[in-house]
Amino acid sequence: MMLKYVILILFFLRVILVQAGQESPIFSIKASNDSASSSINMRLYTLDYQNHRRNILWPYENSENENYDFGIAVLQAEGRTTEHTFKGTQISGMLGKKFSSNNYISVKTGTHILENKAEENNVISYRLITGEINYQNKVNNFETRAQYLRDFMYKNMFLPAGVEDGLVESTIQIGTKWKFAQFGEYNMNVKHVIINDRNHLTSIQTSINLKHDFSYASLWAGLGADYGRSRFLAANYPSPQYVFGVGPNIGVSLIPYDNMSLTLAHGETTLSDNSKTKATDRTSSINWELGSRNSTQLSLTYIRMESETKDDFWYDDQLNVSINHSL
Repeated sequence: MMLKYVILILFFLRVILVQAGQESPIFSIKASNDSASSSINMRLYTLDYQNHRRNILWPYENSENENYDFGIAVLQAEGRTTEHTFKGTQISGMLGKKFSSNNYISVKTGTHILENKAEENNVISYRLITGEINYQNKVNNFETRAQYLRDFMYKNMFLPAGVEDGLVESTIQIGTKWKFAQFGEYNMNVKHVIINDRNHLTSIQTSINLKHDFSYASLWAGLGADYGRSRFLAANYPSPQYVFGVGPNIGVSLIPYDNMSLTLAHGETTLSDNSKTKATDRTSSINWELGSRNSTQLSLTYIRMESETKDDFWYDDQLNVSINHSL
């Protein structure tokens, strides 16, 4: 299904490799399957090429202080809800600029087509010009991330409304990380989403963790708080007028061999909304990585999310596979 997009990317690779410079380019293949107890399933496949591997918050080997980046990405989505099947195709290009070892900005734009097929075989198509701006900054022990995004919402399992109504989000997100003392870390993420049905969603997530590194392992534990609210209640997607919760999280990362790691994490949050309804959210994850991020690396991740109230129980299972290869 994606063969024609693979051929297109290979053509660009032939042209781009000549201009890669001393920094290594990177090619990524990703696949994910997401299934929820509400009879919703979605699969995502992504092919991504970038002429320079880049992450100033965790620099790669041989990373230059200043450079320009560019790349191309193709995404294919397939899924179903109780009454609909859908398919999404997105092609985008990226341009980035590394101003210094501490400052980086990238801009991405492209086209996204969403096709929604109902039981009566009626097909509704939505077309969107997408946009994304990302900024990263790191000064000593303080990191800052900022993002603006305009895209369809269904990719975040915002279903079934994301498909049935072709909902589009315009999102502003700011995140910070501060490493204090020797073992402490503070994280905060603020997100504001404007949906094309005129609803607004706001969320704030914050946590304080203590981490200790051993010879072949790392252990961390901490406490987090979540806050969320919406402009108005919507009948076909989660939109609490107010929700707040706190809870613990714990994790361990094991490195039994060189170029191999296994990470396990669990978090639990007790929530209360404006009607004083209590809920417990749980998230558990397992991640296995093999290889070197500076050459070829395989990553497998399983995530289990649960939400439980007195009268209801919901779960979501995610399986992600990715291969990153530096050419």
